[in-house]
Amino acid sequence: MPAPRAQFALFLFLACTFFAQAQEEAQPSRPIIINGSQHPELIPDSLAYRIVFGHLIIYIGDPETEKRNFSKVGLSSDDTETLYRIMKVYKENFEAITKTYNDALADAKKNNRQPDASDLENFRARRSELVRSARKDLDGTLSAEGVAHFHDYVQSQKITMNVTLDD
Repeated sequence: MPAPRAQFALFLFLACTFFAQAQEEAQPSRPIIINGSQHPELIPDSLAYRIVFGHLIIYIGDPETEKRNFSKVGLSSDDTETLYRIMKVYKENFEAITKTYNDALADAKKNNRQPDASDLENFRARRSELVRSARKDLDGTLSAEGVAHFHDYVQSQKITMNVTLDD
């Protein structure tokens, strides 16, 4: 039988180990921050496309800024028109899913309760599906050169991005 001192040391070690594990589990994970100018390859394409789409749709409805914004991509005029049409639909759908999510948050606040975590999960899932669908539409409707050029454009924009990824 171990000496009382050894038993106490073993007990103390196990207690500290248990406490450390409990602390680790209790703390939320820290987000991963990626500086695109240093590591653009670490930014997922789906996130890069979402960010580029977001920049493109901001000025839809303002003809002067719209033209300048879309011309920066460097596509042919036919491909630029196709991109514009797809981004216009993307914007409408994005605004609709954002409104649904914001309405759920407002309802929770109005009823003095915490927002349902599933609302955020649903918003993120719908947003991801919207990005995937827009990418598929672009791949299916732009010229072969336009698809390649737009992909290269998105990749080139990664160096301007600073993003946070949740674990």
